[in-house]
Amino acid sequence: MKVKYSVLVVLFLLCLSSLSCQKLINKKAKVQQLIKSDYFVKVGDWIYFSNLADENKLYKIKTDLSQKEKVSDEKIAFDSPIIIHKDWVYFASPSDNEKKQTLNNNTINKIQLDGSNKTTIVETPGLVVFQDIIALYQDWIYYLERGEEYILFRIRPDGSKKEKIKSDVYLVTINQEWIVYQNLNDDQSIYKMRFDGTEETKVNNEESQYLVLDEDWIYYISKSENILRRVNLQTNKIESVISQKDIYPDYIHNGWLYYSDGSHKSDQYRFNPEEKKIEQISGPMNNSSIIDNNLYYFTYEDPNRLFRLNLGTFERIVIK
Repeated sequence: MKVKYSVLVVLFLLCLSSLSCQKLINKKAKVQQLIKSDYFVKVGDWIYFSNLADENKLYKIKTDLSQKEKVSDEKIAFDSPIIIHKDWVYFASPSDNEKKQTLNNNTINKIQLDGSNKTTIVETPGLVVFQDIIALYQDWIYYLERGEEYILFRIRPDGSKKEKIKSDVYLVTINQEWIVYQNLNDDQSIYKMRFDGTEETKVNNEESQYLVLDEDWIYYISKSENILRRVNLQTNKIESVISQKDIYPDYIHNGWLYYSDGSHKSDQYRFNPEEKKIEQISGPMNNSSIIDNNLYYFTYEDPNRLFRLNLGTFERIVIK
C-alpha cells in the first residue's frame, strides 16, 4: 500500500508540472475570475462604453481611435458601469428606456457584443447609481437594489436563483475574498463579509464614505474629520493618508490613488501612497476608466465629447 501511495503522489506531482494539467488549472482560475464593472471595457482592440453624448447608448471605439460605432440603441442607466464576459455586455437600464433611473421598474440586462439578443435578466424596484451592477464572480452577478431599503443581491447571468445577501448596505466593493461595504445599521462603519453573507466582521468604527478597495487596504473618507484614511482588512490597522479636506477618491491603479479635489473645482489628481507624491492630471472628469495607461472619460461640463488622457505624458486627445 505504501508503494502504491508513493506512486500516486509521484504521478500527481508530475501532472502538476505537465502542460495538460496546467491548462486545467488555468481554466479553473479563469472561471474564478473576478470581473468588476467599469465605465470603459476593453475587448480585443475595441473599447465599449456608455456614450453620454448619445443618451447613454452602448458604443465601441477602436483602441487606435480609428473607428467609433454605435452598438445598440438600448440606453444604459445614467452613470452606470458595465460588465463584459463571454461575448455578453451586462448593463442596467430603466425598463421604460429613459435616460435617468426612477424608483420603479429598473432592469438588469445583457446584450451580445454585436448588439443582438438583448435579454432582461431581472426587474428590480430600483437600482443604485454607480452600484447597480458591482461585479460578476463565480457565475453570480452582484448588484445593489433600492426599495424601502438598500439590499445587496446576487443572481445567475441567466436570471435564475436570485438571492438576497444583506440589507442596509451601501458603497459596496469586492475583492476575491471579501465583500466590503458601508453598514447603514452601524453608523455607516466599514464591514466585510464572505460572498454568501457569512463571517460578517466590523473593520472600523467611524462613519466612512467613498470606499476604494486595494488588495488588503480600504481607502475611505472619515466623515468626522473629512480626511482620507485607510484601514487594513486583515489587521484593522488605520492610517491617515491625506490630511487635505474635501477630496473624493475614485480608484487605485498601478499604485496610484486617483481622486477629485473639491477645493479646486473638482480637478483630478493622483497620489502615490508609497512615495507620498501628488500630481494633478486634469480638470474635472466623470465616468472614467484606465486602459493601457490611457484614461478615458467624459465631463458633465462638456458631455458631448469623449476624452483620452495619456498617463505617461498627460497628453489629452478629444475624441469626436
